[in-house]
Amino acid sequence: MSMDVQTTIRLPAVLIERLDKLIPTLITDPDLVAMGKITRSKVLRLALMRGLEILERSANHVKPAHIAPRKTTSTTDVPHRTPIDPDDDPIRMDED
Repeated sequence: MSMDVQTTIRLPAVLIERLDKLIPTLITDPDLVAMGKITRSKVLRLALMRGLEILERSANHVKPAHIAPRKTTSTTDVPHRTPIDPDDDPIRMDED
């Protein structure tokens, strides 16, 4: 049984526009393409999850166990996203 909680928030129109502008980019992301149709709701969930990761690190909180650590290459310090198994996806890309 799902433990999802529905919540409603008001967002400025400029944030909605920014979310919508990300959709075409994320459609081609190889880590997300297997998750099905990329919608505004899915982009918002992803932004919230990644934003929470950053806030938790800056607040020195323990990183949640379900978030895989970011890998970095030895030649550059560019983060690498670990592909998400659709069955373990905390964003629940199959829902809207």
